Amino acid sequence: MMKNLLLKDRRGVSIMIGYVILIVIAVSLSIAVYAFLKLYLPKDVPKCPDDISVSIEYAVCKNQIVNIYMRNRGLFNVNGVFVRAGDPDRIYRELLSQEIFPSLGGILKPGEEYNVSYNYVYTPTDIKEFEIQPFVFVKKESAICERAVVKKEVSCS
Repeated sequence: MMKNLLLKDRRGVSIMIGYVILIVIAVSLSIAVYAFLKLYLPKDVPKCPDDISVSIEYAVCKNQIVNIYMRNRGLFNVNGVFVRAGDPDRIYRELLSQEIFPSLGGILKPGEEYNVSYNYVYTPTDIKEFEIQPFVFVKKESAICERAVVKKEVSCS
């Protein structure tokens, strides 16, 4: 009789040990996956300040040449802009240039203007939309200002 009780007890213990081992394996796998995924997340993403504003004062396109006059109307220095052009009804716009203001020492200070010219092929009597998107360097990394994109429609001749 005593021998039968010992066998039943051992079966119960082995089932409990199996459950404990399964829980330990599940917890250790979740810790390993968390540590692995944490390595691939960026630590600090550079953020563009909110008070950055670059405006297109005017844009002229004649004889396949585009002149864009821009001004920094914000409170911070701007290190450069992406200049794009395209049709007003299209989402995609062709990147004309990534300007870093070489004549100004790489910085467009608040209140300063900058003029840039590009060769841009278009058909006469087209209406084109030009857009500029500023970016700044934060801790030697570029931060693109997505909320500071400025667009202007121009009738090209």
